[in-house]
This record gives sequence, C-alpha cells and structure tokens, in this order.
Amino acid sequence: MYEEIFRYGSDSLGPGMFRVLRDRLEAELGEDPFEVLERSPKRFLTAMRKVIGYRTTEAYFSMLAERLRAAGIAVTKDELIDAMEKDDPAKLELIFRNARIVTPFERMYRQKVFLQLEKAARARQRRVAIGSALLGMGMFSLVLLVVTLASTFLSQFQINIALVAGAVIAFVIAAENYLSNTNPAPKAEMMIRMRILGGAVPPVDEALHRVFTALLRERRGDYVDISLTSLSESLEMSPVDLIDSIMVLQRAGVIRVESIS
Repeated sequence: MYEEIFRYGSDSLGPGMFRVLRDRLEAELGEDPFEVLERSPKRFLTAMRKVIGYRTTEAYFSMLAERLRAAGIAVTKDELIDAMEKDDPAKLELIFRNARIVTPFERMYRQKVFLQLEKAARARQRRVAIGSALLGMGMFSLVLLVVTLASTFLSQFQINIALVAGAVIAFVIAAENYLSNTNPAPKAEMMIRMRILGGAVPPVDEALHRVFTALLRERRGDYVDISLTSLSESLEMSPVDLIDSIMVLQRAGVIRVESIS
C-alpha cells in the first residue's frame, strides 16, 4: 500500500523521482524502505531526512498531502509528519487506508476492458441479428415448401393468405429471437445528476478543475444534470477518466452524485 502511495506522490515531482528516493532509502536502511515504514515510521522519516535533506522532505510531504487530498483523503503535511515522528504505524495506516489512487496503468487497463466489453457486445449483437434473420428465412422457407406441396388442393386466395401468414409468423419469431437474445452494448450513454456541495477542488490535478468548471456551466441551482457522453466529448476525455474525476470530486466533498440513469 505505502509503496504505491509514495510512487503516486513522487510522480508529481518529476519522472524517476520515486526510483531515486527508493534506492537512496534502501541503501541507507539496508532493507526494503516500505517494510521499514510499516514497522517504524519514525525510522523511515529519519532516513528520508538524511538522504534528501530536511527541507526537501518537508516539501515532499507537502506535495504528497496535496496528492492524497486529490485522491479524496483530508490530510495535511503536518498530520503525516506528526504520525511518523510519533512512530505510530496504526495512525499512519488509518490515514492511508481509504486512499483510492488510480494509477495511469490502472486507468489504461480499465479503459481497455471497457472498450473490449463494448466491442464484444456489439459483435454478439451482429451474430444474434444474423441468426435471427436466418431463423426467419428458414421459417418462411418451410411455410413456402408446405404451401407449394399443398397448392394443388388450395385456391390462389388461400395460397396468398398462407404466404402472408407465414411471412408474419417468420418475422415475429425472428424479432422475438433477436430481442430476447441481445442486450444493448455497454455504452457511456447515461445521465448523472449531481449536487454541488461547495467544497474546495483539490489543487493538484488540472483535469479536476476542467471537469468542475464544466459542471458549473451546466449548473441549475444546486444541481447539475449531465450526459456522460456529451461531457466526455466536450472535455476530450475518455468516459473512464471522466468518471474517475467525478469520483475524486465527490470524495473531496465538492459534489455528491445523486442519481445515475
């Protein structure tokens, strides 16, 4: 848990910062630094101040606190450092327990799964449509065969009635088969109603400010009704990223999702 959170905070300071910090801490502590953090936060903090300096450590935890607030955890730099200086693993774990950090890899993976599900659903719809059409054609062909064999005993009017009835029955069976065996593709076509609570938008992520500004443009009183597809297209964001941003804003107390339809 701690390693992923520190990686998340380090990424905001520049590429490769996490690897540099981890290597220096491991050299100083002689073991995995995040295993040390789980057992003795104070020892970890002391080593960190030694390898990157007191002021840099303060700045690091300040940035880490901002990143955690963006992830929905109300915490300050002083609270983080205080828990570590008191060598209180339980308190530190309590602070981090509810962190919901969405890493770039996780976001990419979720988006890929979403697209694969949509593609699979559309492919199934095509297969069901083709199967239903073939079923209807088969039923009508059977009726046509029976009518042809019995045409000697039927008048032209009766033949016409039988063919029309056969066509209607074949269409109904094909339509029923299609409707009962297909589901709509999992699109992002949904309406979301949110309530503006008035909390502060986490300052770290520019995307959050873009999303919140877009929500304010659609505001009607205390509520916002938006189409997920329309908003994601206007912001040039994927539906997955937009949902992540909405959830972060909700955890930060800025909005509350009231309903999804």
